[in-house]
Amino acid sequence: MSGVTCSSPSGPHAPGPEQAVAALEASGFEFGPPQPSTRSVLDTVDGRLHRAGARLDARPVYKPGSADAVELSPHGAALPDRPLVVGRMPSGPGDLPAGQFNLQLASIVQDHTLQVQFTMTSQCAHALRRNRDGKAVARVELHTDVQVVDGTGTTRDLGAATWCLELHELPEHPGQATKARRRLDEIGLDTIASDSLGWAAAMARIDLAGVVPAERVRLRLRSDDRAGRATRAVLRRLGDVVAVSWQGASDGSDPESLHELRVALRRARAVLRASRDVVPEHAREEALDLVVSLARHTGAPRDLDVHLLEWTSYVAPLDPSDRALLEPVREVLAARRDTAHVSLQEAMDAAGRDRWHRRFDELIDTRRELDGDRPSEARRAVGKVIAKRIERAHRRLVARGRKITATSTSDAIHRLRKDAKQLRYLLDAFGSLASSSHRRTYLAELKTLQDRLGALQDATVHRSELDDVAGELLTAPQATFDALASMAEVLDARCTALRGELVDALDAFDGKATRRALRRVLDDLRD
Repeated sequence: MSGVTCSSPSGPHAPGPEQAVAALEASGFEFGPPQPSTRSVLDTVDGRLHRAGARLDARPVYKPGSADAVELSPHGAALPDRPLVVGRMPSGPGDLPAGQFNLQLASIVQDHTLQVQFTMTSQCAHALRRNRDGKAVARVELHTDVQVVDGTGTTRDLGAATWCLELHELPEHPGQATKARRRLDEIGLDTIASDSLGWAAAMARIDLAGVVPAERVRLRLRSDDRAGRATRAVLRRLGDVVAVSWQGASDGSDPESLHELRVALRRARAVLRASRDVVPEHAREEALDLVVSLARHTGAPRDLDVHLLEWTSYVAPLDPSDRALLEPVREVLAARRDTAHVSLQEAMDAAGRDRWHRRFDELIDTRRELDGDRPSEARRAVGKVIAKRIERAHRRLVARGRKITATSTSDAIHRLRKDAKQLRYLLDAFGSLASSSHRRTYLAELKTLQDRLGALQDATVHRSELDDVAGELLTAPQATFDALASMAEVLDARCTALRGELVDALDAFDGKATRRALRRVLDDLRD
C-alpha cells in the first residue's frame, strides 16, 4: 500500500504507546482523543481479491435511513481507487450500485460470495502534523487495545502486539512522514510496509489468500510423521474449511460455499473412518457423528442446485413448445430447492458455527483413549499407516467394480461411488506423502471413473425427482405431463449411455496401468 507504513513493538522491552506518542508530539504531531474503530477485510472464501492484488475494507458509517451502512475502501490497481458507501455489508457485486466499482469487482469475484476474512477492533486516535501555514503534512493513526477476530468468529492471539501506529505520507510532503518514521525507528519500533489491517493480519497469522477449496486441501506432510499428528493436522484443516464455508452455505447466497462445505465434510468423514486405531475411538466416533449430522442436511439443497443448473441441458433436445410447458416443473424444483435451503439453514443455525468448530477441534486434539492408552497406530509412521488403508480402499473399489454391469441397481452403483470417494479423499488428504507425478498418474485414472459415477448419480437423482414432481402438478394441463414424459425419456437415455460409459471406465481402472501407478504411490508412502 503505497505511502503507508505501520510501526509496532517487538519484544518485551519495546516502548509502549505513551513513548511513541511523546516522540511524535515532540516532532510536532497533535493527537486527538481515541475513538472506537471497527474495520473488516472482505474477500471470497478462496481469496480471489487477494490473488488479484486487491483488498476490500469495510467499516460502519452513518447513512440516513440505514442502520447497517458501511464504507467500502478498495486498495490495489484491480479496483477503482475511491471509497463507496452502501446500505449494508455486501455479499457480492449485486449489493453495489451499478458502475465501474461493481463491474471491476464482479470481474474478479464472479458469482462467489464476499465474506468477512477478519475484523480488527481498536481504540483509534488520529494525529496530524501541520506546517507554519496550518496545512497537514503527515498523518498518523494510533491503534490501541487491538483485537482481531477471524472469519470463523475466533479471537486470534496477538501476543504482546496489542497496539500499532499507522503512518501516512501525504503526496505533497513525503519527507515529513520519513522523518517521523525515522524517529519511531530510533525509539525501537519495528516498521512494515503495510497499514494497520495488514499488520493485524500478520500478527494474527491470518492468511489473506483465504481457505483453499476442499479439493485442494493438501498439507505438507512427511512419510515419517507420526500418524496421530498428521491425521490431526489434516482434520483441523478440514474443520477450518467447514467453518469458513459455513455462512455462504447457510444463507444460500453462494452455491460454491455449499459445495466446499459438502466436500470438506465428506473428506473429514473419509479420514475419520480410516482413522481407527489412530484417533482415540471415543473421540473418533463423536467427531464422525458431528460431521455426519451436519452433512445429512446438505444433500437435498445441493442436488436441487445442480438439477436447476443442468436444466437447460436437459430440455435442450425438446421442442421449444415443450420447454415452455415444462416451466411449472422448473418452478416446483426451484420451490423445493428454496425449502431445502431453509431446512439446511435451520440445521446449521441449531448446530452453531463456532460451537461446531470448537467441539470438532476439541475432539480432534484428543490424544488418548478414555482409559488413558494411546491408539495402537498413533505413533507409527503415517506413510505406512495410510498406505495400508489406501491399498485396502483400492481393493474394495475394484472388487465391487467387477460386479457392476450396465443393468446393476442404482444402489449398487451408489455404493461404488462412495467407495471411490473414500479412496479419492484419502489420497487428496495425504497426497503430499507421495511424489506428485505418481500421484497425478493414479488420480487421473481414478478421476475418470469418478466423473462417470458422478454424472450417472446426478442423472439418476434428477430422473427420480421428475417422478416426484409429477405428483405435485395436480392442476397442470395434459400437455405439461406429455412434455414431462419427453424430458424423462431424455434422462432415461442419458442414464443408459452413462451406464455403458461407466462399465468401460471400470474396465480401464481395473487394468495394469492403474495397478502400476498405485504401486508407485504406495512405495512412496512406505518409503
